[in-house]
Amino acid sequence: MPVITIAQSKGGAGKTTLALALASEFEALGGSVFMLDADRQNSLLNWHRDRLAAGRGGDSRIMVEDASQLRDADIGAAINKAREVAQLVIVDSEGTSNFKTAYAAMDSDFVVIPTRSSRLDLERTVETSEMLGKMCGGVPYRVLITQTGQVDDPANLVSLGQSDWSDECRAREDPAGMGFFSLAGRDTAVSSASATASFSLAISGPAWTGEADIDVLPFEGPRGTTISFTFDAIRDGHLDRAVKAAALHFPLQVTYNDEPLPRVDFLAGAHFVIEREGYRIGVYRQVNLDHVPTINFHGLTLRHKLPSIKEVYHTLWRVKVDIIDAPELVLVLPARKEIYRNPALDRLMEICNEAFFAAISQEPFLDSGKIRQV
Repeated sequence: MPVITIAQSKGGAGKTTLALALASEFEALGGSVFMLDADRQNSLLNWHRDRLAAGRGGDSRIMVEDASQLRDADIGAAINKAREVAQLVIVDSEGTSNFKTAYAAMDSDFVVIPTRSSRLDLERTVETSEMLGKMCGGVPYRVLITQTGQVDDPANLVSLGQSDWSDECRAREDPAGMGFFSLAGRDTAVSSASATASFSLAISGPAWTGEADIDVLPFEGPRGTTISFTFDAIRDGHLDRAVKAAALHFPLQVTYNDEPLPRVDFLAGAHFVIEREGYRIGVYRQVNLDHVPTINFHGLTLRHKLPSIKEVYHTLWRVKVDIIDAPELVLVLPARKEIYRNPALDRLMEICNEAFFAAISQEPFLDSGKIRQV
């Protein structure tokens, strides 16, 4: 029976979601599916256990088995065993580069590499495809771009969504009033269409607390997600100012009361700009940045002490950072007013220093003996 391995060396690409979608569609056609969960996070296995505990799936033709504890070379035996009991075998691999994924691919008839469309995700996709080419020879594969910018699962509205947060962080922070829950108690309508799904939600005020049902309706419209809600008009202008501030450095155009809001490049006025590892770094020459935001998280700006360079008796160099795609750089929740110290932040400091020297190297009459780091 055919075997499909879902492979991607970067987490958060939607491997488990894709595996479940394939299994569900095949089951709906009358087929049986055996799924091997080779990811140590066991998201697939936990889904299966939760489903059974809730009294659902007792007559399902989808079987799930934990393969995360197998030795790398033993995944092939597990695949051959699964071939004997189901019409389709799906292997959900781990979100890292490892030999178990390669061994699974060797015993597969087809490999699917899901990826988001960001540059960092695509770079890891190239790594995965090169690994498959070197170790798996002629196994056919295809790259599937997922999560293309629209909400395709209503559950993502009431959680941290399709992020790269760990399961532990999700469990701790999901109930913390994040994002969508700020609308609790208000009449809210959500319409969304993506490449894979479309829906419309009508959430009344009482529905937020379970006192009323949430109506899920079909939706036919352009791709994208629209969230509409009602609120009592306040004449103090606070809402207008808040929306304009959030839109100022947002990467997409924001329309408010049918009017496009002004947008300004966060790195406007920079003497030199480089783009590296998911960041845009703006280097400023003789500009005081002590009392202005220095990092922009997609419209959310904050002050953080970044490196600076001083040429003795001469030029002061400073930096600002515009985030493009850096999921490893995280904010302390729920306030989101400071950056969590981790290796990603340390690497950002290194990139800032690299940006200084890239900028200074372009300057004429450089006296390298008159530079000191401050």
